[in-house]
Amino acid sequence: MMVFNSARNREYGNAAPVSVGVRAIVSLTRRLAKLFDPQEALPPLLKKLTGLGFLFLTMNSSCRSSCGLAFSIATRQKGTNLMTQPLNWGILGTGMIARKFAAELKDTSSGTLVASGSRRQETADAFAAEHGGRGVPGYAALLDDPEVDAVYNSLPNGLHAEWAIKAMEAGKHVLCEKPMACNAAEAESMFDAAERTGQLLVEAFMYRTLPAVKTLIEMVQGGALGQVKLIRSNFSFAREALVSDARYQASQAGGGLMDVGCYCVNLTRAVMASEPTDTACFAHLHEHGVDDYAAGVMRFGDNTLATFTCGMTVANNWTTYIAGDDGEIAINDPWLGDGTFTLNKDGETQTVGAKTDTPVYALEAEAFAEAVAGATPWITREDTLGNMRVLDKLREQAGVPVPD
Repeated sequence: MMVFNSARNREYGNAAPVSVGVRAIVSLTRRLAKLFDPQEALPPLLKKLTGLGFLFLTMNSSCRSSCGLAFSIATRQKGTNLMTQPLNWGILGTGMIARKFAAELKDTSSGTLVASGSRRQETADAFAAEHGGRGVPGYAALLDDPEVDAVYNSLPNGLHAEWAIKAMEAGKHVLCEKPMACNAAEAESMFDAAERTGQLLVEAFMYRTLPAVKTLIEMVQGGALGQVKLIRSNFSFAREALVSDARYQASQAGGGLMDVGCYCVNLTRAVMASEPTDTACFAHLHEHGVDDYAAGVMRFGDNTLATFTCGMTVANNWTTYIAGDDGEIAINDPWLGDGTFTLNKDGETQTVGAKTDTPVYALEAEAFAEAVAGATPWITREDTLGNMRVLDKLREQAGVPVPD
């Protein structure tokens, strides 16, 4: 077995969605913090630094929060390459994905669940009893909680933009469940809000934090397969179609393409580190008005063709294949995975291992804490907007409704 240590240097996209001003302040406070003993009380130091004290007092609340976080990070953990501190999490929604995130957050020291918001107090209380923290009646009440540093937005697609923007305006960083928004224009407005408020906004493609997926992307981009010619990915499941399920509500930007097809598009774009030059898509429209399964094709320039299937009423094999001039990679389950994939090259098959004992949603929480501390997010603004533009085009081509 070949074992690789994954790195971040080949992630698709570059810019982090945090304002330049806040990043400059964070950098400044880190440098200042290095000058002082972490055990010395902070107020006397600030009194000595009259100019800095004035700057601090005249900042808005989000900037002060970022400075406080940066100073705490730098003083408490000097000597580490990436200095992070645990985040106090609040969760919007109490559905299936929220339960997964809350359950696996317990497997990392990078964050703690302090509150969960639901439309009904009893639902919020039941969620809190199982996962910890407090149950909060309503989404607005969660955003008003001064103890919450970061919000995980697990609400239906149609509510992502509204509550992510409100959260950032309330001074909270936001990890927003995929897909980021109903359409690309809406996603752009969310990132504009992130820039305006100085808060971090990241789309929650949790699978991209898996070491095996990072290693796969790095190997392909590093030329392990030569010229990539064919990519084939799949993500489908079979579940009862309920009118009450937001996945089956066109007004909530439901459907298979948005729910799981977005993963296939994202992985293909990440592997290619570019946008498709042409697309085509066909979908089966469910009686509830959304696509319940679909198939698509993406072309990248003159040499690479990628196909994918996705769906909510049919289960299929999730194996992704990437084939090039010099070999083929196959990963059985890139979305949740066992930490391995195979490389077929020169007549030999090798198993590549990049395993971790940390659950995927815990990895995502750790990556988000690192991004708050200044690391480039694993999913950047450019990556999210590129993905949304492709999803808009695929839905248009398939005759799937795209909410305004």
